[in-house]
Amino acid sequence: MNRRYAYFFVIFFLFFPFYEKASGIEIHYPYKIIAMRPCSRSSYIIFIKDKRGKLFLVKQKTSHFRSIASSLHSALTSKIYESIMEIRGQQVDILNKNDRHKFPLKYKKFQASIHTIVPGESVRQLFKNLNKGNIKLKRLFLNFNLAQKKESGLTLAIIKLLRRHADLPHLVALSMLVGDYDCENKNIFYDQKSNHFFLIDMDRSFSQNLCESAYENLKKIMAKNHRCFSHFDIVSLKKLAQTLDLLMEKNPITDIMNHARTIANKFDIKNQEDFMHIERLLKKINSFVHKSYSSAAKVIHLINYMATKIPRIM
Repeated sequence: MNRRYAYFFVIFFLFFPFYEKASGIEIHYPYKIIAMRPCSRSSYIIFIKDKRGKLFLVKQKTSHFRSIASSLHSALTSKIYESIMEIRGQQVDILNKNDRHKFPLKYKKFQASIHTIVPGESVRQLFKNLNKGNIKLKRLFLNFNLAQKKESGLTLAIIKLLRRHADLPHLVALSMLVGDYDCENKNIFYDQKSNHFFLIDMDRSFSQNLCESAYENLKKIMAKNHRCFSHFDIVSLKKLAQTLDLLMEKNPITDIMNHARTIANKFDIKNQEDFMHIERLLKKINSFVHKSYSSAAKVIHLINYMATKIPRIM
């Protein structure tokens, strides 16, 4: 290429970029607002389409402090599961103070997060819309719910679900490790075209030690009747244990806390009260992750014991 033209292209890209970056997620401006509506009694969302036709949503909680916690938890969980290829979900980041003026936020003083859109439909909606003739998907989603209301952690009902699809052990492992007790049908999307599951709305992470609950549940099931596990159940549990191990290997606690601090630094902190609230959240996350990792190690050890010490199963 002629040197004169090479200089021209360098100058053009420096001063006339094709896109801007909003909080780490690439949005090509200008964008178009598709919809603005409440998502629930506690959330408000804005759907947008950028210049390329790519969809995003901007999310706020209806209270200031809940907006901070929700955004931090969602963005940090997104960072964790992006570390391995087996888990798919929304990419989430904080809408920082330099980006806020670009969007018509309903609550001008509240924090907000920006999310990519995953393909497919929620499991809840998909099950309602399935044709009677689609027996394969009917069987996949029959009694499908990864969030048990009466019991927390890895219950026998969830273990029996894991064999239905290769993605499920990985999704459950993540939900256990980050303590997302809200991993239910409305927050799990399934894309028939790619045959993959995707996670959304992980803002209730870092709340319950589901790994410890899983460990206690597995011990009770083993003591009561270990013969209830089939060969396929053990294979699925081994995949789950491997994913737990891989997630902890790829995300050391120091790295998680560094990511959490980086995310927190993007918030538009108004006063000392906001600063103290964020510090309390970071302290809580640090304490939670230490406990969850310790419990996850016990789950991995128990599953490996189940796979090697019970001849009838294997």
